[in-house]
Amino acid sequence: MPSDASFRSIPAGKKYLQGIVERSHRTDDEEFYRPHPERIKSTSVFPGKAQMWQDTYNSLRQSWGKGMQGKTPLEKLQESDILQAEPILRFPIIIPDDLFSVLKSGNYLCTHYPNRRCPVLNCGFFLS
Repeated sequence: MPSDASFRSIPAGKKYLQGIVERSHRTDDEEFYRPHPERIKSTSVFPGKAQMWQDTYNSLRQSWGKGMQGKTPLEKLQESDILQAEPILRFPIIIPDDLFSVLKSGNYLCTHYPNRRCPVLNCGFFLS
């Protein structure tokens, strides 16, 4: 996973990027949240179900969005040879409230490289 990963606001004049984010959220709503509320009976079950959905979306579900041509996000990233697709697409589901309640403050990056094991994520990721 790139060590310079960060969250940034969508730049001014790039409204189409907001559309991409909104479309992704709509897909999550339509294919994960709405069909499965009865299967998620507690907050402890949610992260596992959400991780399964993310893995399915990234590795198995064909996409017909612009430029995807029926490929999965994993296939498209592997084809582009720009990024190491696996670490990015295998990024764990994080419940920010849970993570920040343990960490309290600071700037952290979840990585596969051991420094300090994350007390919230039980997935082999570490905090740097």
